[in-house]
Amino acid sequence: MTSQGAGPPLNAFGKIDAERACQLFGNVRIEQFEQANEKLGEIQNGDNVAYKYVDFKDGADEIKLRVKALKNGGTFIIKLDQPWGPNAGELTIPGRENAEWEIVSAKIKKVEGIHSVWFTFQGKDKEMYDLDWFEFSH
Repeated sequence: MTSQGAGPPLNAFGKIDAERACQLFGNVRIEQFEQANEKLGEIQNGDNVAYKYVDFKDGADEIKLRVKALKNGGTFIIKLDQPWGPNAGELTIPGRENAEWEIVSAKIKKVEGIHSVWFTFQGKDKEMYDLDWFEFSH
């Protein structure tokens, strides 16, 4: 199973809905949170998700995320090709009480071509953050 189904790789430069993950490891779940929208929720320390495959074309060096920080926050780590693959970047999301959805961004190492993208979530056990979508840019 792949995130793009039978079509071409996902476009890194367009919004990729978080629920398009084709592999989820740990406690992370796909949950409905608006009338016609889903998110990754229940994220806990050590969870991983994968998107196969994403086309970065000539290169991307930034990621944007729509997240909702929860009580503990945590670190969002981007890996390429395997969950133990090279670290392309990371972003720490501070914990917040009564947080709203927000768009955050971070610089990453330049990524070119087609790769599977893995997100690893690190932080306190529970109540880290929810993820709606992400996209890359240059």
